[in-house]
Formats: sequence, C-alpha cells, structure tokens
Amino acid sequence: MAPEQDLDVEQEHDADEYEDEAEEAKDSSSDSEADRREFGLYQCLPVEPGEPDWDTEEPQTVEEYLRRVRYEAQQLPDVVSAAALPPAAPSSDQQTAADAPHGQQAGEASRQQHRQRRVLAGASAQHGSSYLTADPGVQDCDPGLKPSSAWTRDFLQQFARLRRHLQREQEMLSEQAGGTSSGGGGGGGSGSARLSLLAGGAAAAMAAEELAALQLDPPSDAMPELQQLRGLDQLQVRRQLHSAIRAAVEEEVVAPEAAATLYALSARIEKPLHAGTCALYRQLLRHCAAQRAALGGASANAACDPRLAHLNIMITIAGAYFGQDEELATMWDDDEE
Repeated sequence: MAPEQDLDVEQEHDADEYEDEAEEAKDSSSDSEADRREFGLYQCLPVEPGEPDWDTEEPQTVEEYLRRVRYEAQQLPDVVSAAALPPAAPSSDQQTAADAPHGQQAGEASRQQHRQRRVLAGASAQHGSSYLTADPGVQDCDPGLKPSSAWTRDFLQQFARLRRHLQREQEMLSEQAGGTSSGGGGGGGSGSARLSLLAGGAAAAMAAEELAALQLDPPSDAMPELQQLRGLDQLQVRRQLHSAIRAAVEEEVVAPEAAATLYALSARIEKPLHAGTCALYRQLLRHCAAQRAALGGASANAACDPRLAHLNIMITIAGAYFGQDEELATMWDDDEE
C-alpha cells in the first residue's frame, strides 16, 4: 500500500475516533442534564460566581444566600472517608438501652441521633469557611436573668391570643371595606335591590358589633403602636418589620420604643414567615441575647434593669414563638394556636 493511502486510512481512523468521543461526551452531558432535572440538582436560579460577601452577618437577598450555599458546596471535598470520623465509644446508656422500657429506648435513640449530628457537624466544620464557623449562636447569660418556664408559657399564650384578636380584627375591617364598596352600586329602586341593601345593612351591623366586642388584653389595649398598624396588609407589615429589626440590631442598646414597635409588628406578621424574616429574627435574637448577657450576673442591679424585660420579651418572641432558637422552640407548638 502506498504511503499516501496509509496516511488517508490513518486520518479516517482518527476522525472516526474523534466523532465517537464527541458522541460519547454529548451523551454524557445529556445524561448529566437529565440527572440534574430528575434529582433536583439543576440550578434554576443562576447567581454571580465568586466568593460571597462575608461582611454581612446574614444574607440579605436570595441570590446572596444561594451564592453562599454554592460556595460552601464547592469547598467540600469530592470524597469523604468515614474513617476520618472519630470512633464513638460505647456509653453505659447504650449498653443498658436494651433493658430499658420502650419510651426510654426512644428517648435514648433521639439523644444518640443528636450526638451523631454533633459529631458530623464537627467533622464537616473542618472543611467549611468562616461563614459556617463564625456564627456564635445565642450568647448564654446568668440563669437568674432568664425568665422562668411558667412565665414563658404564659407570655406565649397571651401573645398567641393577641395575634388571633388582631387577625380577626383585620378580617372584619376587610369585610366591612368589601361590603361598602359592593353596596355602592345603583339598585334601580327595585324591591330586590332594597332587600339586598337591608341584608347588607344587617350584616354590616353584625360585623360592627363583633368588631366592637374584640377587646385586647391589657396592656396591649393601650399600645399606640398596635393602633398605627390597623388596616395594613401583610406586605406593608413585613416591610416595616424588616426595617425595624435592621434599625434595632444596628443600635448598641434596644430602646423601649423600638421594643414596643417590634412587639406590635411581631403580633401582626402572619405565619409562615418569609425566609428573609426568619434571618432577621435570628439577628435580633443574637443581638438581644448579647445585650442580656452584658448586664452581668443575677445581681440586684441587673435584675432590676428596665432593659431586661424588653430583652426577654424579644428573645421569647424570636426564639420561642417564631422558632429561631432550638431550645426555646421546644416550649411552643404551632398547634397550640
């Protein structure tokens, strides 16, 4: 065979191999794309690449949150060996778990899962960035500065009752506004129109009577902050709440006026909370907890400090009622509302 023919055959062979590799790469890319869509790994919302802005304690936008999550995912190793985890030594509780009643076994299983989560969290923290490890959480304080469990439960029940009153009041105001706008049309003087107006008037009178019967418990009935929020929709309430929390965490000390405004806005905001609202409540929780810890020990001066009551109220609302603290959240269940 001539050298030219050998060269042509070799070039054809190389071209066939290149086409096969291109086809395999295309099929692999198609399979990867299908896997992303099927298993929920497809990135529906693109974000700007690069390292996130770590100067802000909490992400302020959805894009910033996704940028942090994806940045953290890129820092994780491709392969994690189970041998890197410290071996868990068997405890005496585990050895006697088989002899315990069923309820005690369930409790021990829950505690064991919690210990395993802490071990995994400690192992993953070795590969995390400063964002994962720098969060100090809720600062602890002297036990004498914390409210009692009885007070916390009673406050949460009163706060839930206040929220129900305000929600019903808002519904009644909306119904009244809807009835007024619908009753403004011309009736033509017909008998059916007069009956409709009479029925509408009776419904309006009943609504006004129910609205007048909605009385708030003291001292909430005398709060001007609650009166100023009447008629606002949830979008307006959420905007004001976000602005109030940001202003409060920027101040060195939470003023009583700011605490009253936050209390009123928290009573009007509806569940489930927006993700941004949860992040702001966590900031408020840490800020108030740090201020409470700065009051010192359970001395007479610290216990009589007028700021302590406002701080405990804010901590209970953010941590217990809205569930931003793991320990306090166990003291309130949404089903109790």
